[in-house]
Amino acid sequence: MDTIEQIESQRDELARQIASVGEFRPGNLYENARKCGNPKCQCARPDGTLHRGWLLTRKVSRKTRSRSIPKFALDDTRRQVDEHRRFVDLVRRFTEVNEMLCEQRLKLRRSEKNRFCAGGGIRRYARRRNAE
Repeated sequence: MDTIEQIESQRDELARQIASVGEFRPGNLYENARKCGNPKCQCARPDGTLHRGWLLTRKVSRKTRSRSIPKFALDDTRRQVDEHRRFVDLVRRFTEVNEMLCEQRLKLRRSEKNRFCAGGGIRRYARRRNAE
């Protein structure tokens, strides 16, 4: 079990990592192959080569949105998508650590409350036994 100070240290480290996140964008990159629709193009032939391209897809209001990514921007987009995944993971871990911290503080307050009664004395605990 980690102490409150250790958990706070973990939280501070995660906060520093979140602050260092660079440009990011959500979504997934897919390579697609398709016909362009021009009947005179090579892709219209049965044995023709299809046009290749990259799409960035993501969900927006329960609908999939796709955006074509040009070849010159592919490396940057990959880095941005990876950085978004890193950001999401850091936020998830930050939330878990904060939840652990809240639980530890709650346990500490409960133990302090149980140790001292309203009169300032120490509360004595005794188990009641049922008379048989």
